[in-house]
Order: sequence, then structure tokens, then C-alpha cells
Amino acid sequence: MAQLALAPLDQEPARTALDELFTLARKYNSSEAYLELMRFIARFRFYSPFNAMLIYTQMPGAHFVCTALRWRRDYHREIKIDARPIVILQPRGPILFVFDASDTAPLSNTRPLPIRVKDPFQVRSGKIGGSWRSHRAAS
Repeated sequence: MAQLALAPLDQEPARTALDELFTLARKYNSSEAYLELMRFIARFRFYSPFNAMLIYTQMPGAHFVCTALRWRRDYHREIKIDARPIVILQPRGPILFVFDASDTAPLSNTRPLPIRVKDPFQVRSGKIGGSWRSHRAAS
């Protein structure tokens, strides 16, 4: 059997990646910073915590994200030309591109964004953000 020649292991990229990981992890060593992160993740309850963290690292100011297809189909909005996609992991697939509400524009003569998009935690009917079923039924 022929053996494949392996390139010598370059440890510098691995060392740099680990240094960056530890630097980023130190950002959440205070209760306030960690609580802010958890509040952000809670806003994206229809995405996994890992995907919400990916959204946070790419766009900490994100408010409500969807795919371009869902923005058009469900909210009658289009993605702005200069919008930068946010990359998350797709269930049973490689990746998915989502866009924040701030990166969308209404199609001509369309209705405004629903309250659940503008303010997902607005108090309605004595509940915060409405129920899971009411959101899914409206989507």
C-alpha cells in the first residue's frame, strides 16, 4: 500500500484560533454580559441556542431574522441590495442565510410589519410575547 505524505502540522493557526476563543469567552465572565447574551438568545426562540449565538456574533443588534423567502412570502418584504446575510446552521443541511428586519424593505403598497416582528416581547393578553401557538399559527 502506498502511504500518503502528510504535511507537517502547522500549530500556529490552531493556537491563534484557541487564543481568540479564550478571549471571546472572557467577555462573558461578568453576570451582566452573560445576562445580556441570554436575553438576546431568548428573543430567537424559534432557533436553536447555538444558531442564536451565531446570530449574536455576526450581528449583535439583530432583532428578528428570517430567510429571504420567508421575508417575501410571510411579511411581503424584500432584502435590501446592501444587506449582509447572517449564516446559521440549517436543520439537516449545511448552512442557511437569514436577514434581520433592518435589512429588509417593504414591497410596494404592503402592510407594516406585525407587532411580533417589531417587538417580540410586547405584553399582549397578560402574556409576554404571546404564546408559541399563536405565533406559529400566524406565521
